[in-house]
Amino acid sequence: MDGNGRALLQFGQKPKIGGAGAAGLATGNRLAPRLEGAEIILLDRRREHLYQPGYMPVAAGLKPPSYTVSSTAEWLSEPLHWIEERAAERGPLAKVITTDTARRLVYDFLVVATGLELDYAAIEGMDLRRIGMNGLGSVYAGLEGAAATWRAMTALVQRRAGSASSSAPLPR
Repeated sequence: MDGNGRALLQFGQKPKIGGAGAAGLATGNRLAPRLEGAEIILLDRRREHLYQPGYMPVAAGLKPPSYTVSSTAEWLSEPLHWIEERAAERGPLAKVITTDTARRLVYDFLVVATGLELDYAAIEGMDLRRIGMNGLGSVYAGLEGAAATWRAMTALVQRRAGSASSSAPLPR
């Protein structure tokens, strides 16, 4: 039992989390106080933490691009350990994960939170380099794509060539 009378989880002592984005960090930080003495390891090569839900306010001009960028290390609580490597192979029967540097890590349970990859190439005629030009925008094409979308929408409104609509309330 913890100090609040809640039972500590008893999954084991070697959980690994593949991915240190929002889902991986939230999972690790949620498990940390509940797995007393556990060695919780997050695997992710990226040092920069990108708050992807923040891309929408950037694209809407409500927040600057810097709003979405922080350091992954800022989000780690004790006893989380971060290994700046990528999970390359998973051996579910042996309960071993191998990193892209050939490090082998044993786990008793594994959380896969590696995020998703958008397949813009599957959209006929889509070219990421054109985002922000000729009326093409995308909030999720990365931070620069969100900022370019905002610049394009701003230019459109300034030219009074059209209008934009949103279901979100406008800031005062």
